Formats: sequence, C-alpha cells, structure tokens
Amino acid sequence: MLLSLSGLLKKFNPLRNIMAKKGGVGLRSLRRDKYANYGELSAQQREGIDFQVRQANLYSKVAIIAPHAGRIEPGTSGITRAIAGEELSYYLFEGRRWCKNFSHLHITSTNFDEPKAVAMAESSQAVVTVHGCVIPNRRIYVGGYNEALKETITEALTALGYRCDFHPKLSGYGDSNICNRGESGGGVQLEFTALLRMQLFINKMLGGKQLFNLAAAIRYACLDVTEQAESY
Repeated sequence: MLLSLSGLLKKFNPLRNIMAKKGGVGLRSLRRDKYANYGELSAQQREGIDFQVRQANLYSKVAIIAPHAGRIEPGTSGITRAIAGEELSYYLFEGRRWCKNFSHLHITSTNFDEPKAVAMAESSQAVVTVHGCVIPNRRIYVGGYNEALKETITEALTALGYRCDFHPKLSGYGDSNICNRGESGGGVQLEFTALLRMQLFINKMLGGKQLFNLAAAIRYACLDVTEQAESY
C-alpha cells in the first residue's frame, strides 16, 4: 500500500524539518560557521560518531563532491551518489549528529579543506559540488568557474523541465572553493532547494524516475564536456 503524503513527509523527516524553519531565505552564506576549517572541526567533533567521510575514487576526469552531506544539507548524499553512478568518483562529508548538524559541521566551501576531499579534487580535471539551500522554490542554482560545464549541465536540466538560475550569494566563486580546486581551476556548484530535494525523493519513494533522470543528465553532461576537451 502506498504511503499517504503525510506519511511520506514523516518518512523524509530531515527535509520536512528544514522547510519548517522560519526566517531568512536559507542561504548558507548568511550564517556564520562554528569552525573556520577542517582542522578546527576535527579537534572538537568525532569522526565516525558526529561525522563520517565516504568516497569512491574511480579516478574519473570529473569528481562529484558533497561537502555538506548527510544531515548537514539533507538529500545531498543521495543526489551525489546518483549523479556519480558507476562512472564518476564521488566524495561525501556526512553529518551524523542527532541535532545541530548544520551549525556544528558546516564549513563554507571556500574554507572546506578536509584532506580526502582536497586530494580527490586536485587529482580530477574538474569538480561538481552538490549543495542544498532552502530558498522557497523548486530551482537549481548553478555557479562555479567552469563556463562550458555549467552551460552543458544547465541545458541538460532545462531540457528535463528544471529551472536553473544564478544567485550571487551562491555563486561558487573563489579559487579556494572546493568546486574550483580541480586541475582546470574551474568547476560547477549546484544548489538544490529543499522543495526540489523533497520532490525528488518523494517521487523516488513512489517508484518514479525523477532523481534517476536528473542524475543521469548531469552525469552525461560531465562525461560529454570532458570527452570534448580531450578531443581538442
């Protein structure tokens, strides 16, 4: 028997809790991090208890990285793994605390320097990072320095009916931003709003293919751009 909508929302509790928060538009950049870098965080938070790192390094040209995964920005772990599939490397920095994952584990992307993430980024030609924000719409905000990859991903998502925009507070700019630390010096930052993340996973629970199709579109865009670059 299919779950009711209220049952699905209860099952997908992390995103329901995010959407219940009041005030602001949910931009990460408007909140102040507790720790300035991974060194400070790891001195206070316990790996394997408060957070964990998961990765699959396939030595692909493009790596998919979620620096705020697990309970920090809920839904980004699943989106990242779906995009990577069996063809792209992926990395997850996942919050595991019972509460206050964002306030205790979020490190802004320009300061995110967890060693395994940096190693994967710097050994890849380009990086695509997956984030979550709670701006009240169903859009994907696209940033970063890699114009060719941004354009290809945007075209692929637009063809599926998704609205892609640029937001100055979610620009993905900065040489130290983990999305721009690949060999090319430019990557892509994807920000999925909470409403869109909820829609993707409710659809998946109901047997739909929205997440599968979205992830495949991004993955093939990454493969297409790297193949074109190699042919020049």
